Amino acid sequence: MANHDLKSLIHVLDCWEPGIHLPLMALVDFRGYRVICMSLLPITQSTLVHGSADAGKTVQHSESVRRKLRKVAQALNLREHCVCNDPSKKFDTPVDLEAHEGTDGRLYLVDFGRLFPPQDPSVLF
Repeated sequence: MANHDLKSLIHVLDCWEPGIHLPLMALVDFRGYRVICMSLLPITQSTLVHGSADAGKTVQHSESVRRKLRKVAQALNLREHCVCNDPSKKFDTPVDLEAHEGTDGRLYLVDFGRLFPPQDPSVLF
């Protein structure tokens, strides 16, 4: 899953959109263990402005953030969809992809794991 998260982050980075900031991320394999290393971002649970941090129980929606993410989604061939059967909450990326307005005023994206389906079919079953 960590490898999938990193690959998705790289795809978003390749679709660079001004105003969207991404964490530094690396995978470290050591003696049979894999650790995902990510930079500390100036975000908290209260800085979430778009997406969901609790598996869709509560969903934040920001149209200005959506406009920025729409360009990234179009470059990745992702389609718009409604979330929680609410036509006013349209997302172009997975609702799990969190957008935070950091304490420094920048927009940060985190949790890229569901951006694309898993590559290994055995993961699905």
